[in-house]
Amino acid sequence: MVIMPLPIYILGFTLFAMTTSEFMVAGLISSMAQDLQVSIPDIGYLITIYSLGMVVGGPLLAAVLIKVGNKTALLVISLLFLAAQSVATFSHSWELLAVARFFTGLSSAAFFGFALLAASKMVDPARFGVAASIVLGGMMIAMVFGLPLSALLDRYLGWRAAFSLVIVLTALAALGIMLFVPEVKAEKQGSIRAEVNSVFHPGLWLAYSTSFFIIAATFAVFSYFVPYFSGAAGFSTKSIPAILFAYGLCSVIGNIIVGRVADKIPLRVIFYGGLLLIAALIGLYTLVESKTAVLLSVMMMGLTGITLTPAMSARVFRVTENTSLINTLHTSVICLGVVVGSWGGGYAIDAGLGFRSPILLGLVLAAIAMLTMLPGVRLRRQPVPE
Repeated sequence: MVIMPLPIYILGFTLFAMTTSEFMVAGLISSMAQDLQVSIPDIGYLITIYSLGMVVGGPLLAAVLIKVGNKTALLVISLLFLAAQSVATFSHSWELLAVARFFTGLSSAAFFGFALLAASKMVDPARFGVAASIVLGGMMIAMVFGLPLSALLDRYLGWRAAFSLVIVLTALAALGIMLFVPEVKAEKQGSIRAEVNSVFHPGLWLAYSTSFFIIAATFAVFSYFVPYFSGAAGFSTKSIPAILFAYGLCSVIGNIIVGRVADKIPLRVIFYGGLLLIAALIGLYTLVESKTAVLLSVMMMGLTGITLTPAMSARVFRVTENTSLINTLHTSVICLGVVVGSWGGGYAIDAGLGFRSPILLGLVLAAIAMLTMLPGVRLRRQPVPE
């Protein structure tokens, strides 16, 4: 096991706290709707709004802070997130909660970029991949522990207790950053023209479109897991935290598997992962009468979807020169997929199509994702790189 400097783990812990805030609404959706006296789709839209903050506000906040030291930027972002999460916790109106969610998404997106930059300054270049996997691993751990823990707190203490947990975790993370993360002066590198030119590659946008539709398909369904489990599949509310834990655990396993092979065969990983996602969604929709089949389908879905992100990133890197703009745009595309997927699933439920309707939407989006990979799959027949 490779031991990294303590600040690397602190950055991963911070992302764990922030990502728990992003995902937790999916597990609190029913109680939040009841408490705020709004519809379930209205609460689902809070996931959309969070991701919209990541798409729109994240790059803007990063641009504002680009000239300050990395430690200062990380602290400013963490404190902004902490303030927005506090407002969200004590909000008694959907509108105020929505504004707070936008700012938590905004700060979370900016933290991703600065955390990876800080990690790159603290380790040798040859070990950056390991450091990055620890930092970003906070996101997967949030799905394993943060999501079911928040659902458990909601069951016994209410959704505000779950939101309060994120406040405590973020405050601890900010303290850790203040005490242990070294100050590194930001460096602005590269040519703006080269960065812009790197975007004008047709294969890049084909790769972006695959990422968008895979993530949109995943979040159209994931965002409404709780009403599906309790309203369509007939599970008791007591069992939902355990189901979410199983989903998160499979996501971690899937992330480990994908991480091992993503650099070698990214397109194949995405293609077969897409097929697995479609199979899981078919199981969730057609086998709803069997709790065992639903559980197996949920676990199968956990192995794919968001866990394909490393492979999707590796595919993007192979298409054209790797630049900061390419990476930023890919993050925005993924967040936009969350926005469209969670909004679309909520719209389907709001239209009276039932709690299984987001799964049908997910199937359509996943099928489109498969179509975007066909040109690359055909190229695999030729002796050229993906």
